[in-house]
Amino acid sequence: MDLRDHTVLLVLGGSRAYGIATPDSDVDLKGVAIPPAAHFHGLRSTFEQADRPEEIAAFLVDLFPAERDAVRRTKLEGTVYEIRKLLRLALDANPNVLDVLFCRDSEVRLIRDAGRELRESRTLFLSRRCADTFTGYARAQLQRIRTHPVEPFGYNTKHGAHLVRLLRMGREILTTGEVHVWRGDRDADELVAIRDGAWSHERLIAEAEKEQQAIRTIGEGAAVPAEPDLAAVDRLCVALVERALAGDG
Repeated sequence: MDLRDHTVLLVLGGSRAYGIATPDSDVDLKGVAIPPAAHFHGLRSTFEQADRPEEIAAFLVDLFPAERDAVRRTKLEGTVYEIRKLLRLALDANPNVLDVLFCRDSEVRLIRDAGRELRESRTLFLSRRCADTFTGYARAQLQRIRTHPVEPFGYNTKHGAHLVRLLRMGREILTTGEVHVWRGDRDADELVAIRDGAWSHERLIAEAEKEQQAIRTIGEGAAVPAEPDLAAVDRLCVALVERALAGDG
């Protein structure tokens, strides 16, 4: 399968999508592919995602010149998901996958009709499941911080910045129904300061506990439904795959 030909959506991810990148930041790509008919009807294809460097290198042509320069200085990495896997992850409110659907248009590097329809339908995936997934991802960052102290700050500051970002994004989704992937006009300066070591370990833990408590208290007052609309997402999946296999995706 020619991965790029079957990719319907490709976006910049990671620190570049959050607005906290440095000149030394890697270039991280995330995308969605609808593979050919043999994948759905044949015996041999087992494609669920592509993440090997040689696979992601196919998308160098889609990057801006400054991003290609950054790849030469650092590295290119990423993941392109088969559409059904991405939709299942999105239904579970996976933070990395919601980034793909809710990042700014200016982070999109490749898009076809199916990709546009996915992004236009993205609110279908928002639900109170975000409370579990965003706090769960944040707890994973917190566990890394607690079990792997790093000098001179007493914790891995990169993990600390992601911890705060995840908890704040989760709270924002639950209280406003909006996903603010781009932090440039919100708290990017503060997140960069955390990453640079401006916060003590004690202040970081206190902020994390405050945000977790805020998420716990939202409950049924959330601005999103308790569960996503599974039937609507299933219809969307069928329509996108059928059109792609018919040559219209």
